[in-house]
Amino acid sequence: MAEHSHNRRSFLRGTGALGAAGAAAWAGIGGRTPAAARTGSSSGARPAPERVRRYAADAVKGKVYVGYQGWFAATGDGSPINTWTHWSKGSTPSPGNQTFELYPDVSAYPAGSLFRTGYAPLGNGKPATLFSSYSTAVIDQHFHWMQRYGMDGAALQRFGSDIVAVGQPRLEQRNDIQSKARDAAQKYGRGFYIEYDISGLNDTNLVATIQSDWTNTANGTLRLPDSPAYRPSSRCSTSTTRPLPSHRPRRTGR
Repeated sequence: MAEHSHNRRSFLRGTGALGAAGAAAWAGIGGRTPAAARTGSSSGARPAPERVRRYAADAVKGKVYVGYQGWFAATGDGSPINTWTHWSKGSTPSPGNQTFELYPDVSAYPAGSLFRTGYAPLGNGKPATLFSSYSTAVIDQHFHWMQRYGMDGAALQRFGSDIVAVGQPRLEQRNDIQSKARDAAQKYGRGFYIEYDISGLNDTNLVATIQSDWTNTANGTLRLPDSPAYRPSSRCSTSTTRPLPSHRPRRTGR
């Protein structure tokens, strides 16, 4: 069978079942307590985890949660990857060299979180700068806005292309940003949960990669579910995984 790479543009439409791979993934990580995930224990009947019992009624149902990617970076931002990311293709954003559609209002961010671009000065004469998602001040501002405007929290996205890169700067970057997001959620009384985006994974590594990341990193190293701001669903510990895509049909000759 051909190996299929998963991406966000090939997700199933509608509300079909996750399929065998999704079922296997949930069998491996769904419903585990944080302690069980860290120790790898999954056998035997047990009562619902304490945190699930506490939040099941009001954790995410009827709430407003925003998807939190945290994927912008800039050269000189002090991050593990330390290069322009998601604003452009690795070099200073400039006319014709950008991978974003709308220029953001960066006036709320401190100067130390902003980085010069190759664009002409703004209409007010100030230099054209962009923010880095790695900045603690930027993350703090985002959660402050959530509190101010009545948003309940954030779905912290863990991308397949990051979590498969064990030992590499891009995973370190992801982990650092989500640790800062956890701290900001606690500071502003917001909730968060984990969302796995399976972009960058394929049929052969999808289940094992998510299981390993959830057990060894989200629970083990970062201990995200131990935060008082963590909001699991009433069904499982790691709240959501983006729907699995269907396989593209084979082309046949006419």
